[in-house]
Amino acid sequence: MNAPTGLVSARLSRNWLAKMGVFLVVLLVFGTWGLVDATVIYPRRGLEDASFKLRNYLQKAVETNRLTPSSIKVENPAETLSKLAARETLQLRSKSLGAVAEPLTDLELARLAWLRSLDRVWKLDVSEVPVCKATRTKRDASGNEIFAGVGGTTEAQKEIHEVSFKVRQGAGLTVGPDGKAREWGPDAVLKDLNAFWGSTKKTPSALEFYDLPSQWVFVVIGFGGGLYVLFLLVRASLHKYQFAPQENRLVLPGGVSILPTDLKDLDKRRWHKFFVTLNLKNGKSYPLDLLRYVPLEEWILKMEKAAFPDAADADGRTGADESSSASENGGPPKPALAKDVGKISNMTYGGVFEGVFAVLLFERPEDHSDADYPGYVQGETLKALGAALAPEGGWQLWLTACRGPLGGRATRVSGGASLGVRNLADWLDGTAFGYLVNASLLDAQTAGRIRAGASGTSQQAVNPYIIGVGRVSDAAAARLHETMLDPTVPGYRGMLIVKVNPATIERISEPLELEAGLEIKGAVCKGQWQAPAIEVEQAGLAVEELPRT
Repeated sequence: MNAPTGLVSARLSRNWLAKMGVFLVVLLVFGTWGLVDATVIYPRRGLEDASFKLRNYLQKAVETNRLTPSSIKVENPAETLSKLAARETLQLRSKSLGAVAEPLTDLELARLAWLRSLDRVWKLDVSEVPVCKATRTKRDASGNEIFAGVGGTTEAQKEIHEVSFKVRQGAGLTVGPDGKAREWGPDAVLKDLNAFWGSTKKTPSALEFYDLPSQWVFVVIGFGGGLYVLFLLVRASLHKYQFAPQENRLVLPGGVSILPTDLKDLDKRRWHKFFVTLNLKNGKSYPLDLLRYVPLEEWILKMEKAAFPDAADADGRTGADESSSASENGGPPKPALAKDVGKISNMTYGGVFEGVFAVLLFERPEDHSDADYPGYVQGETLKALGAALAPEGGWQLWLTACRGPLGGRATRVSGGASLGVRNLADWLDGTAFGYLVNASLLDAQTAGRIRAGASGTSQQAVNPYIIGVGRVSDAAAARLHETMLDPTVPGYRGMLIVKVNPATIERISEPLELEAGLEIKGAVCKGQWQAPAIEVEQAGLAVEELPRT
């Protein structure tokens, strides 16, 4: 096969790039924020809290005459923390202090608080913990004070020392500007801590056990998400879609070439999310992301029009009829809008542009069982719908449907009328949900019973079985009703025609408490249909993914 000529390339969508750019900036800022908190802000706050609680611990040691290295050292910090925490738990659970065999002393409580603060700042196992900065008199090599003034008459010079505490030895360490470390007794450490914290310094906030781990989670999410966005940008820029307008040929990344004649159908179930799947006659399928590349969507629609011209012609006729009707009524002619078979947007959901949903009501006759009747009326509806669509090209539309008994068990209240029945009564009177509902094709006696059941004036249960299908033209809905009456399908009580276009089939099924999501596309029937396969085939449909229930 010759290489296609006159190829044009798709480009990355500016809208998608802008959205990805916003995501990237937000994620990087989020990750950087978490990194600063995890490496600077929270460790500093945690060490300040540990310093303050070390001061309390040493003060308790003074009060009990135990301020010696042997009394305050903690040779195994992790084990000691675990034991003290366990004893604290027992003490808190006891009803009185006297019920505890070994109540924690004040010194042990102070030790527990200090060790817990070290644990939360991830310093429990280090040999030396920084505790404060101390101001000291500057001395020469002989240990004499160095004075600032001439003749040695003014105040001695000062310098800042870093004070740390050796947990396992119970002693301190001070390091001056010269870098030399000097041993510092616990009493000297306490003196430095008292001078550092003083009476005016604010008590630091303690860390929670989740503070540091959560910040590192934010780092992973932020930078990990940012790397993923960068990966998406790079990968998208490397993928090239090309199109030959003369042949309506699409060339995918990797070199696969697709002509309209290669298409079996287009799966547009996720068109509203800018995804489409090309199903080829050779059995292969190719999902495409229409949001990332432009004008990829335009190319797909051109290929669809070339592959399925009959559907496009039917669309044109529908639009022309609507335009002509508007002119005859004295209004300005409407533009002849093609429906884009199966296209979904915020205002359409497959089927005929500005079409309707046909909502059929049934009541089971006594000679049909509860188990068999739903499948029976589904099969009859599909066959009647196939006949109703025949003048418009047959099964050329992507239709959606819902079905089920109106008012399920979960909606019944105190044995009275079900929530679904009250909703259906509102539908009959056109007073709710923002839909324009035509109830003229519904059996008058059935409508009266529904209203009576909803108002509570009738004790007779009203729980019809309903099938909703859309979107079809007004004419197709009328033909569907006529076909259901010729001959009358047992239990058929008529039809509601919902004229205002809801965004999705769920907007129809939700107030009626029905199961939604059944699909008919082209000549293929999908979803949880209960109709026997033979009935579906008699309706002119092929069965695909049709679980039996």
